Amino acid sequence: MLEKTRNDRIFYNNLAFDWKSSVKYLGVTLDNKLLFKDHIDNVIHKASAHSFSSFYCILKRNSHASLESKLRIYKSYIRPIMTYACPIFVNAAKCHINKLQLFQNKILRMILDIHWDDFKSNKDIHDSANIPLIKDYIDKITNNFYSKSNSHSNHLIANLGNYDADSLPFVAKHRLPKPVM
Repeated sequence: MLEKTRNDRIFYNNLAFDWKSSVKYLGVTLDNKLLFKDHIDNVIHKASAHSFSSFYCILKRNSHASLESKLRIYKSYIRPIMTYACPIFVNAAKCHINKLQLFQNKILRMILDIHWDDFKSNKDIHDSANIPLIKDYIDKITNNFYSKSNSHSNHLIANLGNYDADSLPFVAKHRLPKPVM
């Protein structure tokens, strides 16, 4: 499918700028429809590169590192890569969030030395590692962010999650973030 591009240009100080279909800002790839597919794909690629190159010798199945050390590396280095700025992309399509979950499942199977033919459910894997599903973890971080932002001294930040979807001046083609209660 060919992406429709805009022909008009933006001019600022006699410089012409073309429209882009996506832009990276503070480490988050924002696309023109805020679907976050490219962002999540980039994040998985980055986390995978660190997991299977930098930390592979520690995380691999036959490593002599303790399970506690392996899980600590995952929780402190790999998972933050996957969940950086998650209050921004929390409402991405379920299929994109599922990509993060699939990657987490893969890493946990490697850390716990569970082979694919062991037929162990993902719930059992997460329970034995004491790690929540990625969607639950992202929701926890997002709720924590919005609950802290409510008491911020800057009124713009304090009202981040407060809006009435019915009174917006535009029609959203995708799901909007849930208002904070």
